[in-house]
Amino acid sequence: MARRVGDNSALAYALSARRQALWEPENIEDRLSAADEILRLAGEAGDKGLSMSTLTWHLGDLLELGDMAGVDADIERRARLAEELRQPAYQVLEMLPRVMRALLEGRHDDGQRLAAEAYNM
Repeated sequence: MARRVGDNSALAYALSARRQALWEPENIEDRLSAADEILRLAGEAGDKGLSMSTLTWHLGDLLELGDMAGVDADIERRARLAEELRQPAYQVLEMLPRVMRALLEGRHDDGQRLAAEAYNM
């Protein structure tokens, strides 16, 4: 209905709910497609909070696929949004995927340092 009446904000939130309902491994392409559309709609609406939360899910989906270049791109997009939003919760949450990446790469000292930075924010 949101698509039919042209309510992009409602459509973005409906797609977000649909994306979460599809949380099964066999639905990865549908989840990514929904996240991509939500990101487009959120960008058009200037809804940076929705973009940030959607990037969190998108990043996880890419991680599930092993697309580390995509994960890194999403980490950087989240960092830019956190900087623009200037809200402490987003700034802390932005750090967590950086900690994850450092640990996945075996950079334990960096992971520990980044985790401490996030904790002390």
